This record gives sequence, structure tokens and C-alpha cells, in this order.
Amino acid sequence: MDRIAQQEVPRLLGMHLGLPVPTGWKIGRHEQGFEMVLVGPHGRFPVAVKSAGSCSHLRSVIARLKEQHRRHSPGDIPLLVVPYMGEQGGAMCREAGVSWMDLSGNADIRAEGIVVKVRGHPNAFPSRGRPSSVFAPKSARVTRYLLEDPKTPHTQREIARAVGLGEGYVSRIIRRLVQDLLLSRDTAGRIVVPDPDRLLDAWSDEEDFQRHRIQPGFIAAKTGQELIDRLHHALAPSENPYAFSGLAGAWLLTRFATFRLATVFVLSPPSPSVLASAGFL
Repeated sequence: MDRIAQQEVPRLLGMHLGLPVPTGWKIGRHEQGFEMVLVGPHGRFPVAVKSAGSCSHLRSVIARLKEQHRRHSPGDIPLLVVPYMGEQGGAMCREAGVSWMDLSGNADIRAEGIVVKVRGHPNAFPSRGRPSSVFAPKSARVTRYLLEDPKTPHTQREIARAVGLGEGYVSRIIRRLVQDLLLSRDTAGRIVVPDPDRLLDAWSDEEDFQRHRIQPGFIAAKTGQELIDRLHHALAPSENPYAFSGLAGAWLLTRFATFRLATVFVLSPPSPSVLASAGFL
């Protein structure tokens, strides 16, 4: 990652700021707490490169970065660089007033005379396998359960029984979520969700849609409602559990957003006959 950062940070930062690459930068020597210093017409950027952009990593990194900044020139623009910055991590940096850029092409850099905000580039460095995470498929049962009724406090024992996991395992998951400020405890020690949107965003940041088996296709339908109806009538008799997600799922709950693309999660792949009955091509 260090070698990639050395090559990509000057290029990406120059691209975001509209500088010629590589001649737009003077690369200064390493300073304590920062892997490189880039000096250009927009100012001096001490750059801290970190290996992950997850909430658990960022909380301590942001605090150290702000402390190190106090020891530098007031005109410096400290820049945090990670492989990929999720929505929740970006929100943490924004609240702390820390500029960041990721090696996937996204950025949020704010300083005097500079406002750069780039979003939409996918994670170019997805993790392989299943690293330890509070949002891994098994661990995420806790988050899913709490988000079903985020206004109701729960004891750890209640949560463990509801999600079918051991109390010790659930305790470790909750402890990490509390450390990441995604959960808290009330005066009675029960678990509460202070900000459901933040918890959902953090879960979304770590969800890799590509790990699912994806079967794209086409169904002739004049409206989104007709598309849902055709899928429902084809899937319901098969006794294969399914759920609409994305905009189609949101529309079923709120009747607010229009859509033309329907995404359906099924427990097991539908048979060819089921797909044919929906007109799936």
C-alpha cells in the first residue's frame, strides 16, 4: 500500500486540484506522523496514509491527526489518505474538520480557497475473504435486530436470545459498536441506537454487494409496480423466501420513489421455470 500511495497520492491530489502531473508538486521529506509532504501552488499538504478507512480505525487516527496538525504551520492542510473511504468514515472526518482523499478516487478537501468533493468511485481495494467485522454476515444479526426497532432499548441478553447467538459473542459485538459510537447505553445499562441512520450507513460501508451471486435480466413491464407484481407472482408459489431491495423495496414501504429497476434477494437461485413464468430474459 505504501508504494501505491507514493505513486497515486501526488497524481490524484493533483487531478483533484487541477495541477499538472507530476510537475505540479514538490515532494518534501517525511515528517513525524506523516508519510509525505506535498508542496504546490495551493499550499503545503502533510499526508498521513492509513491502511483502512473503517470507523474503528478512523476514530483514533483523526484524533492523532488533529493533534499533529497543532504542531505544524497554521497554513498547512493535513490530508488523510486511505484505500477507500465509506460514507460513515467521511462523515466522521467532516465532523472533525479533517480533509481526506482515498486511493479509489474519492475526496473531501476543504481549506481556505479550496473546496473539493468527489464521490461515486467504487472501492478499488476490496478485502478478500471475511475479515473480522461487526458487520460480517453472522455478526450483523445484532445490527439488523436493533435497526428493526431502533427506539426500543434492549439488554444484551435479550439481543442474544433474539438473534440466536451466544451472550459472550454478542457482548463483544456490542462493545465494538459502542466504541465506534454507533451504539450507547442508557442509565439502566440497556443498549440504545442513538443515530439509526449512522448505524445503517456504517453497515452499508462494509457491505460488498459483489459477494452475492448476481443474475441480471430483463422483464417487459410498463411500470415499476407491474415489474414487482410479475416477480411476486412468479416467486411466491415457489416457497423460496425473497425480498425486494433498493428502490423497489423502498417504494413498497413508502410509495414515494419511482423506479424502473427492481432488485430481489432470494434465499436460493430460482429455477428456470420460475424465471420463465416471470418473463425473465
